[in-house]
Amino acid sequence: MPNPYIVGTAVVGDRFYGREELINQVLTGERDCFCLMGTRRIGKTSFLRHLEFLVKEKAPHFIGVYWDLQGCRVESDLTEQLKNGLLDAEEELETAGINYDRLEESASLFALFRLLKRRLMRLNKKLLLLIDEAESLAEVGEKDKGLLGRLHSVTQDASFTRTVLCGSRRLSEVSQLELVGSDFLDGFEPVLFFSSLVDTDADALIAQSHTDQGLQIPDEIATEIKERTNCHPYLIQSICLYLYDHEMDLERACDYVMQQGMAEKAFADDFRYLSPIEKDILMQIYQMEQAAIPQIQQKVLLDSDTIKGFLFILEACGYVKTTGENYRIANYFFTRWMKSNEARLEEIASVVSDAAMRDIETQPVTNYLTEAIVAIDLYESTPIANRYGANVLMELLGVLREIIRPIHQTHNGQFLRSKADDFLMTFKTPQDAITVAWEVLKQVEAYNQTSKSSVPIELHIGVHFGETRVGWEDDRYGDAVNRTFRVASLQPEDIIETEGGVPQSEVPLKNAILITEHVYEAIKEGEGMRCRLLGLFKLRGIAERHMIYEVLRDE
Repeated sequence: MPNPYIVGTAVVGDRFYGREELINQVLTGERDCFCLMGTRRIGKTSFLRHLEFLVKEKAPHFIGVYWDLQGCRVESDLTEQLKNGLLDAEEELETAGINYDRLEESASLFALFRLLKRRLMRLNKKLLLLIDEAESLAEVGEKDKGLLGRLHSVTQDASFTRTVLCGSRRLSEVSQLELVGSDFLDGFEPVLFFSSLVDTDADALIAQSHTDQGLQIPDEIATEIKERTNCHPYLIQSICLYLYDHEMDLERACDYVMQQGMAEKAFADDFRYLSPIEKDILMQIYQMEQAAIPQIQQKVLLDSDTIKGFLFILEACGYVKTTGENYRIANYFFTRWMKSNEARLEEIASVVSDAAMRDIETQPVTNYLTEAIVAIDLYESTPIANRYGANVLMELLGVLREIIRPIHQTHNGQFLRSKADDFLMTFKTPQDAITVAWEVLKQVEAYNQTSKSSVPIELHIGVHFGETRVGWEDDRYGDAVNRTFRVASLQPEDIIETEGGVPQSEVPLKNAILITEHVYEAIKEGEGMRCRLLGLFKLRGIAERHMIYEVLRDE
C-alpha cells in the first residue's frame, strides 16, 4: 500500500485529524469573524481546505470559498485571487443559482462583493470566506490604507459573510496600521492560536485511524513521537513517513526530519516571527533548559504579569510548554534547530513587534463595560534601567505600586492591573478617575521630596472614557484601553496646533493628567477642576485625531 503519511500538501476529509471544537465554532457557532494565527507547517491551510470540504455536506447554508492572499499587494491581486477561489467553488455557486461567469465579469473587488451580497442574501445563504496567508494584508495596507479599510468593512458584513482570517504571527502587524475608526483586527478578536494536536488526535494521526493502515508501533514509541514533536502534525507526519518506508529507528528518523529543507525554513521563520521580548524570554528558557517565571524575571527586565502574558501566547503557539511551574522549549526539533544555529540567533531580526503582540486580544470577551480608564506609566523607564540598573527600576515600580493600590481601592476602583512599567485602572465615573490621578501625583511628589533615591518617580498619565472588554480574571482590553495608553504617552511633535490650544513647546512631557474630549465633557463643570485645551493630536496606531486637554487643579 502507498505510504499514507502526507508531508508538504494540504490534507482534507478522512486524512484530516483533530480541531473538532474549532470546526464546530466556525460551522455552527454564532460568531461570524475569526482570526487564527499559527506557526509554520502547523496545518493552517489544511484547516481552511478541510472547512471548504466540510461545508458541502455539513453546512449547506454556506458556500465555502478559499481565498489565498499569498503575494497580494494591490486590489487587482486580491480580485484575481478571489475569482480563483470562486472558480474552485463554481459547482456550488451554480447549484445555488449563481452564475460564475457573471461574477468573473466584475470590474473591481468591491463590485464583485456587491454582486455576491445581492445573490446570497436573496438565497438566504452566506459566503464562508476562508482567507489564507492573511499576513499579506499588512503589505496591502501599507500601500493603501483605504483599500484595507474597505476590505475590513466587507469581511465584517455578517449579512452575507462569515470570515476566517488565517495567517502566521506576522498577521498581528496589521493591527499597527492606522485605519479610520478601528484597526483591522477589531471584530476578529479575540485571536485564536493554532497549536499542537491533543493527545488522542495525535494517536489517531500516527495510526492513520481512518484506514487502520498506519504504523503498528509499540505504545512507548508512539509516546516518544508525541513527546519529541509536542504533537505537531507536520513533525508527526514527517517522522512516520520515514518509519513507514524504511527500516530505521526513531533516532535516525528524527535526524532525517532535521535534514529536510522545509523543516529548517519553518523553524527559521518561526524564530523570526517572535517579537523581541518573546525572543528574549525564549532564549532564557533555552539557555536554562527549563525556567520558572521568577528565574526568567531575573534575566528579562519585566514584571511577572507581563512575562505571563507573553508566555501565554508562546505556549498557545507551541513554542513552549509547562512542566509544573517550569517552562521549556516545546519540541525536540526546535531545540535542535536553536542549538545548531546558536551562534547566529541574536542576529536574526524580528519581523513582529512587541507592540503588535501586546495589542492583539487573545482572551474571550465575558462582558462589555462603559468605564473611565486611567493609564499610568513610568516616564523614561528604559533609560532608568540602562543607566541605574534593573534593581533601581524594579524598586521604583514597587514604590509606585504601593502608592497606587490603596488609592484605587479608596475611590471605587473597578479594576487594577500592573504590567511592565505601566498601570491600568478603571472607574465608574470620570470624576473618580481624575481624583485618583491627582492623588497619585500628590503622593509621588511627596515621595520624591523625602526619598533618599537619586532617581525621582515621574509619570505619564492619560484618562479616557469608553467601552472596555472584560476577559479572564476581569482583565480589561480593547480599543478604549489602547487609546488611553496612547493619550498618556503622546509627544509634543504629535500636536496639530489649534486655535485656543497651546504651542508645541508648552505640551507637557510628564507629571500631567491628559484627558480626551469624552472625559472633558463629563468633568468640565466639576468643582475644583479646571482644564486647558492642548490641541488636536495624532495618536499612534489610530487614524482619527483627538482633542486632548490637560486637567489643572484650582489653587
